[in-house]
Amino acid sequence: MVETRNQGELILTGGAEAQKPKRKYENRTILQVAHADGTIRIWDSGHGDDIENDAQLQVDVARAVSRYDSVEISAMSMAPSTGEFAAGTSAGEVVVYRWGPNQAYGRDHAQPHDPNPGGLTDITSRAEPPLKTGLQPYTLYEMAKGPITALNVSDIGFVAVGSQGGFFSILDLRGPVIIFQASLSEFARTEKRSSFLKGLRETSGQQEWPVQIKFGVMTLEGDNYSSIACFVGTNTGKVITFKLLPAGEGYTVKVAGVVDLGSPIVAICPIVADTGKPAVATGPIVAGLRGGQQVNGILVVVTQTEIRVFKPATAKGASKSFDDILCDAAAVTELDYRDTIVTENGYVFGWHGPSELALFHVWGLGDALANSADIIINPELMVPPRPTISNLQWISGTQYVSPTDLDLLIGGPDRPPSKRMLEAAAAEQRAMRLANVSGNAGQGSAAGGSQEGWGEYLTRQLNERTEKLNIMGDNMDKLQDASQGWADDVSKVVKKQQRNMLLGGLKGKFL
Repeated sequence: MVETRNQGELILTGGAEAQKPKRKYENRTILQVAHADGTIRIWDSGHGDDIENDAQLQVDVARAVSRYDSVEISAMSMAPSTGEFAAGTSAGEVVVYRWGPNQAYGRDHAQPHDPNPGGLTDITSRAEPPLKTGLQPYTLYEMAKGPITALNVSDIGFVAVGSQGGFFSILDLRGPVIIFQASLSEFARTEKRSSFLKGLRETSGQQEWPVQIKFGVMTLEGDNYSSIACFVGTNTGKVITFKLLPAGEGYTVKVAGVVDLGSPIVAICPIVADTGKPAVATGPIVAGLRGGQQVNGILVVVTQTEIRVFKPATAKGASKSFDDILCDAAAVTELDYRDTIVTENGYVFGWHGPSELALFHVWGLGDALANSADIIINPELMVPPRPTISNLQWISGTQYVSPTDLDLLIGGPDRPPSKRMLEAAAAEQRAMRLANVSGNAGQGSAAGGSQEGWGEYLTRQLNERTEKLNIMGDNMDKLQDASQGWADDVSKVVKKQQRNMLLGGLKGKFL
């Protein structure tokens, strides 16, 4: 999403952008910031990676509502996949934006409109003249029931709106049309309390309004099919589940149930019970509902004092309370799509590269990894002194370290035979094998038609192999003796030459 806007020269130009990696396993993080002048700026908060749009998007809410004073933005929401955007004001207005071209680019073609409380107004003519392609104003919903406190734009064309006056509405952008409007007090008169206390309890006189809204797809409690659901959390701790069902060419909304958690709702996260992935409402998932596809989903709800996991719409589920803290924000985070293991004691094992694993603890302190205390070298171990001889010993031919000793010192007693030795042994075995084959052929021709059983054949082969191994061992021993004798002869010659050189020098000096 890169908008095209007619603007002046850039203050800073030039340079070359560095090559950066791309994110492959997670969605982008988009920031939406509302300003006091009624504008909203949206940009990608990525850093250290390749960003599709390194500039910002901008929408002018004040121009969309045709009012340039007292425009206070109180809620915002953007659909993750479609990019549809909605902004709510403290005056009870909701402006919906859609991505597309500006039909009146370069011209101020804004049309006035009469107030329409509770209805929808076409505001496509109020697009910004300099904006050629970007988020264009689509429709204005004048709820007029107090400031907008909760807003959610789904990827399937629905927008849910809640106001401080306690009212809740669902819009279908395919019309656009309002498919549901109601006061939450109609559903909160009596509700099932999700705690150890059984039965029904009457609600208090406290004003109630939506604070969290989330769309999802799952099989609700008591149903044998999956459906689109809208979950609404209130400031008093109630979670109201609405079910959206197809009816003709549109949809109808029904209340499925109410659960009271007793504390203000902080977050609502529908997830798939089998995999832990978000049970989001997307186009492909909703299209699969017509074929009978089911989603086994559960709801993770976080209040200021507890976390509750249950099957909507009225099941009790399981919970974890906070003793001495209050929760202000929460979310269920999906880890990398590659294989990741989370242990019961909080350790997380995940892939850090094609052949590298990373380990961290979810309640870690954030400290750097300490060096290992393992010891590779023992500093207290005494190193044997290197062999040394005097000059006179060297001249006289004294041999302190033989080649065999040096080989044993460097390679150790368990050093395997060298490649040259293995090749020599293999060549000798091949020569012996060829000689045996020719000898066996001569014996076979001389024997004529004599027959030999498998037992006699096996015994003869074992005997011949043993004999050949013995011959090979004798040959190796002879080779070793010959090599040692040759080395001794060389040493004697060297010693004799060194002695003659020493004696010759002494004679020349004294005689």
